[in-house]
Amino acid sequence: MTFEEPENQALTEPLRRQVNLLGHMLGDSIKQHLGEEIFEAVESLRECAKADSDAARLLERVADLSLDELEGVLRSYAAYFRLVNNTEQLEIARINRERERRATREEPREESVAQAIEHLDELGWEKDKVADLLDNLLIEPTLTAHPTEARRRTLLDIQGRIAARLTELGREALTPVERDRAAEEVRSEIELMLTSDEVRVERRRVEDELDFGLYFLATTIWDSIAAIHRDLRRALAERFDDPPAVPNVLRYVSWIGGDRDGNPNVTPEVTRHAFDKQRRVALAKHKSAVEALRDKLSVSRRQAPVPDALFESIEADAEHVELDDAERRLVERNYRYEPFRQKLTYVLAKLREASKAGAFDEYPDTPRYDSTAFGQDLTVVGAALRQMGLDRLADGELADLLVQVEAFGFHLAALDFRQHSSVHESAVAELLSIAGVTDDYEDLDEAARLEILEAELSTPRPLQPRVGAELSDKTRELLEVFDIARRAHQSEPASVRAWIVSMTHEVSDLLEVLVLAKEVGLWERGSGEHGAHGRGYVPIDVVPLLETIDDLAGAAEFMGELFSSEAYAAQLDGRGRAQEVMLGYSDSSKDGGFWMANWSLHKGQRALAQACREHGVRLSLFHGRGGTVGRGGGQTKRALLGLPPEAYSGRIRLTEQGEVISFRYALDAIAHRHLEQLVHSMVEAGIRASSAEDTSRDAFMEVVAERSMRTYRELIDDPEFWPWYQRITPIEHISRLPIASRPVSRSGGNDAGFEKLRAIPWNFAWTQTRYNLPGWYGVGTGLKHALDEDECTVDGLRAWYAEWPFFRSVIDNAQLEMARARLEIARHYAQLDDDGFHDKLAAEFERTRDVLLTITQADVLLSHNATIRNLIAVRNPYTDVLNAIQIELMKRWQTADDTECPALGHALLLSLNGIAAAMQNTG
Repeated sequence: MTFEEPENQALTEPLRRQVNLLGHMLGDSIKQHLGEEIFEAVESLRECAKADSDAARLLERVADLSLDELEGVLRSYAAYFRLVNNTEQLEIARINRERERRATREEPREESVAQAIEHLDELGWEKDKVADLLDNLLIEPTLTAHPTEARRRTLLDIQGRIAARLTELGREALTPVERDRAAEEVRSEIELMLTSDEVRVERRRVEDELDFGLYFLATTIWDSIAAIHRDLRRALAERFDDPPAVPNVLRYVSWIGGDRDGNPNVTPEVTRHAFDKQRRVALAKHKSAVEALRDKLSVSRRQAPVPDALFESIEADAEHVELDDAERRLVERNYRYEPFRQKLTYVLAKLREASKAGAFDEYPDTPRYDSTAFGQDLTVVGAALRQMGLDRLADGELADLLVQVEAFGFHLAALDFRQHSSVHESAVAELLSIAGVTDDYEDLDEAARLEILEAELSTPRPLQPRVGAELSDKTRELLEVFDIARRAHQSEPASVRAWIVSMTHEVSDLLEVLVLAKEVGLWERGSGEHGAHGRGYVPIDVVPLLETIDDLAGAAEFMGELFSSEAYAAQLDGRGRAQEVMLGYSDSSKDGGFWMANWSLHKGQRALAQACREHGVRLSLFHGRGGTVGRGGGQTKRALLGLPPEAYSGRIRLTEQGEVISFRYALDAIAHRHLEQLVHSMVEAGIRASSAEDTSRDAFMEVVAERSMRTYRELIDDPEFWPWYQRITPIEHISRLPIASRPVSRSGGNDAGFEKLRAIPWNFAWTQTRYNLPGWYGVGTGLKHALDEDECTVDGLRAWYAEWPFFRSVIDNAQLEMARARLEIARHYAQLDDDGFHDKLAAEFERTRDVLLTITQADVLLSHNATIRNLIAVRNPYTDVLNAIQIELMKRWQTADDTECPALGHALLLSLNGIAAAMQNTG
């Protein structure tokens, strides 16, 4: 299992060398632990796949293997792809390090923080203008628990240890003994990977998903936040004699434990657990950092004069902070001449006491030691160091910790709450009925609902009597969650980020959230005119989630109506005239197809920006992007540069989930690269923000969108399509894959129709079959139709591709999904059923490829990215084997009896994991 073939010579030598090393090690492990017969099958199937362009002979070979043999081959290939994925990540890190080594002040590394600041300098931006841009910049990656990571945490840990040893092997200074030991450790980990269970025994709980997110927040993300701040400080110092202060431009948010939309497993108890555990992790990280600082700061007052301010701070602590015996001995004896260590011992005592309290504990008599007070203590230490001329000490670990305190506080990541609009509606209807306001709220039209909601939001009276009210379980639980948000916000305001309303269609969908928040006291009295009229506001963001094509098309009208509401005007004033809007990439793509979704999202952002400007509101966009192109995935940096300039506010949020989190944050170098690209792209977008987008292209884009959506809907609305999709894709088995706490459909069942099926399994199934349909279908017909209608010329589209970042991003994303597709394999999935949809899909594929190649003036897809193209070609024969096995297993499943199903079902789950590893994403 190596990359020795001549066609692979286009890959870099270090990558090829590492893959060959791991391939040989894996081969030895397969022979030892799975047997020579499995190894022979692995090798013969690979050779067959390379020589068999349409996979027919490969399928015949696979059909002759027993179930045990198929499982052995599946485990071998899955392990191989995990190892290859490891080496590719390490190669990205190596190449980036090489570029950093060659970079200079005049020619910084591409897409780095330094290059972004250099570009501002090149444009002649003065210090104040640069400072304004950075002060307005806030990037909030948001970790979600969406089920797109098929690997067990056990396997992720093994891959992490292998990556560490491979990095060690790459060092030239190793002795022969050290090199042999590192190689043996890699062999040991490969054996462990091969002999560990691939599939989880039980479905993941929300608590497991929380641990998954916390692992990255407390490791690579924690360190990378400080590293990016250092990059900014260094870049500004190189450009300005008196550089501006550097704000913290990155902050993390989490949905894990707060996303209740369609997931009954996110209970109030789980949400409380999320807040408490995040607090414990953050405090433990801060405690460890302060201990390290105390060990380091051995500055003695006998050797240098120490500022009075530090002694005054220590005296104040001595009066109010209770030390234990060990701490007192340190302060009074060991550190009696070392004031910095004394001060940090008091800080550790405060952290110790803070750690005893949960996220919701209240302190009625004494002020609570919070992250603000912690930051103030550290600032006193830093100021004293600077006064003593010890700036380098102040700018080292202490500066990093101050950045981390600001970014993570004592809460680690702010938690979002998300719930479906219909759940809010039902609860409000019940409360209104109990209060005697109306018994038919859900039957009222929008105007009548708004009249009632406006009236309720103008009075402090609660709807629910304090005693004697009987609430349904669902309403009682929803109010309990609102109360959790209230208590968490009261304890640490930064720990609660927003309440997001899924499937927002009407203004009442947001006012209902205000009513429910007011009911539990998550409410503050408004100031000025609104306060005088008894109106208040929710002290967290209330965020509409627009996720259908119709909702995106009506975005401007919706926002105008929302801003005209008196009740919501009070909310806007309370939140500083700022409004966040979330855009749903997954459901819009599933609803309208690839091109329509992308265009609707793009023009929707322009419309939102215009509506907000007209009402004096600052817009902040939250991009709900998935892992695959069909769910808004693709290169984040290109997506940011392709945003409408009018919609730029400096603030942006974007979701990260599942295998995307694993890829971006598994290694320090990759995490740092990802974050610096985000900062670079947002600075570049800020440069472009002063210009308005050319709308002369809209007519063409609209024609393409409408025609491509019609083509897409003709496919999925065909009454025969859904049964065909169920029979030829492994969607039935995806629903059994225990990778998430959330059901695959909003109805909660596994046998969901198209409308109820979530976008993640919809995309997952298409990726498994190698169609990758959501990332390209309808594009060819739409583009060709618009060209035939003379809406634009081919030369015009080529100019757009060269000059318009949004258009280029859409075209390149479609290219990527088509290059990763493999219709020669997909055809065999289609043959699991007699229906003829494959020919229709193949014709659209050819049509789309022809148009894209015409626009890009290329002979092959991804001509601009030979590295990705070569890697796809290298992977294909190995992936073909996995697909052939999955097809064979699905055939056997169709005729299996009850005694055969358990073993076949397990093998099918192995095939899902293997193909997910090969394709490097799921949904």
